[in-house]
Amino acid sequence: GYEADVEYHHAPTEALDENGQGNAHVSFACAAHRATVDADPDLGLVRNASFTDYVIPTPLDMPDVTIAAFVEEPEPGAPYGAKGIGEPPTISSSAAIAAAIRAATGQPLPRIPIRPADIALG
Repeated sequence: GYEADVEYHHAPTEALDENGQGNAHVSFACAAHRATVDADPDLGLVRNASFTDYVIPTPLDMPDVTIAAFVEEPEPGAPYGAKGIGEPPTISSSAAIAAAIRAATGQPLPRIPIRPADIALG
């Protein structure tokens, strides 16, 4: 197999000017998730709430938005100037579920997918 150590260094940034403007940060996307699970460590089974149990918010549940604007400026450090807008929050969902299963079972669970044999205490 092939193995390599890689280190990433983003492009240098600059201090903000007197108007609070400048190239002061790198575009990163942030998201947070919380998961609640029911786990049976004897059988190695886990149940997550499904969309059957989930009440999906509607526009009536949304607070008033007074100002919303998209900044349509390409990200210079990304291919074709692309910026993520919808997919970044999906990155941490499996990690949140794994953390909830770890908390519920006490098992280290160092990888995903998590199999029943990884959870079972026996």
